[in-house]
Amino acid sequence: PVCSPSRAALMTGRIPQRQGITSVFFPESFTGMPTSEITVADVLKSKGYATAHVGKWHLGHHHQFLPLQRGFDEYYGIPYSNDMESAVYLKDNQVDSFFVDQHYTTQTNTRKSLNFIDRNSEKPFFLYLAHSMPHVPIYASPAFEGTSKAGLYGDVIQEIDWSVGEILKKLESEEILENTLIIFSSDNGPW
Repeated sequence: PVCSPSRAALMTGRIPQRQGITSVFFPESFTGMPTSEITVADVLKSKGYATAHVGKWHLGHHHQFLPLQRGFDEYYGIPYSNDMESAVYLKDNQVDSFFVDQHYTTQTNTRKSLNFIDRNSEKPFFLYLAHSMPHVPIYASPAFEGTSKAGLYGDVIQEIDWSVGEILKKLESEEILENTLIIFSSDNGPW
């Protein structure tokens, strides 16, 4: 019930223990999801889909384990959990920013996702959006801070709900909502 094993299962459809993944990867880890594993992005890319991952990866941060080497055409996000040292934004395989204001990660992930949909709405695409929130420490943007009756956690959930709404509105405005499969899930449900 932790991030790396559950994400490996989501990406491959295989039990994480069969991949040798039984705990989380850390910034000091030298390993990641085995490169022999076939991801859903690998399969869809081979069928002509544009593929992107936005948000938390947490399946290894060394070059060979990053999303671009795992079937994704594009990547933008934090390569591991937001509570780990040196949280950075990666764009594809390079550091885009050493400064991550986590109050805005949900907003940033949403904006990057909408941009990907904009650029790929006229062909098949696969977007894997994995918000860092509500992984602790939790943050909401100023637009959502203090707006729920459930404290900061409620604010964070409202902002994620807003994000999903923005994605749905974009799919509808591009007239592809009815032809899009949407799966919403927690990676391991700590709360």
